[in-house]
Amino acid sequence: MGVAQSRMATYNMYSFYSPEHKKYLGVVTFIGGYNTVPRGHGEKLWYEDLEDQRLTFLYWIKSFSAYVNRQQWLDPTYGTKDNPVPIFFKRALSGHETLDMDDFITIKPSVNKKFVELYLAHELSSKEFNRLYGEDMKRLGLKD
Repeated sequence: MGVAQSRMATYNMYSFYSPEHKKYLGVVTFIGGYNTVPRGHGEKLWYEDLEDQRLTFLYWIKSFSAYVNRQQWLDPTYGTKDNPVPIFFKRALSGHETLDMDDFITIKPSVNKKFVELYLAHELSSKEFNRLYGEDMKRLGLKD
């Protein structure tokens, strides 16, 4: 007998203007139990979804590293207020030392992989996916 499992994720993009890069960037995150840490113990054990607090953490840190898709980074249609370049938080670099939020400093690669999968499957339209990656998909023999 199999067990059906369902998980609902809520997409969030926290956008900001980067004077250094002269474009709008958007930190992509999904709330829904993909990035959790255990809290408490025994019968009082529960799991906190760290992405619920990501915006608060981003507000207080000074700098961080992130993954970005080169295709979108170089595309002039991205980087505007209406269409920020999607980025995926990797690690806080400075400003987090006094926050007492150690669980938020890094995101595991497996979590970012899931976020990228969810973004590509549910947030990036198929038309935009084909515009950005259609030629590569054909070249690799992954598309008719």
